[in-house]
Amino acid sequence: MVKTRERFMGIGQMLTMPLFFASNAICPLELMPSWLKSIAVFNPLTYLVDAQSGAMIVGGVSTFAYTTSLGVMLMVFAVFAGRGLEALSGTGSLAPGLERREHPCRQRAAKHLSRSAAAAWSLVFWHGPCPE
Repeated sequence: MVKTRERFMGIGQMLTMPLFFASNAICPLELMPSWLKSIAVFNPLTYLVDAQSGAMIVGGVSTFAYTTSLGVMLMVFAVFAGRGLEALSGTGSLAPGLERREHPCRQRAAKHLSRSAAAAWSLVFWHGPCPE
């Protein structure tokens, strides 16, 4: 799906920049317009920034309770970890509609597992064309 590092970085920026600007990382929730504040409340980054600023700034006060911030962060982690494990297990895919294909090196590694585990792992983690 993502074949170059530049494309991966572009997709990452496309996802993180709206989250960053729609959180309280730049300005406090109290100073935001009401439409942006309603978006920021659903943004998990808002809770992370709020907990960090409340803990790191001397005399800082957290807008949300620390337990609320921790709960939101754990919930987001659980959702993404579940999706990642589902994709890795082969029962699902991170991008719906895309089929999971087995790399030829991994197929060859499965055949070589009985001979040498080191050779098999070198085939599994090889990023170039499959060595003969």
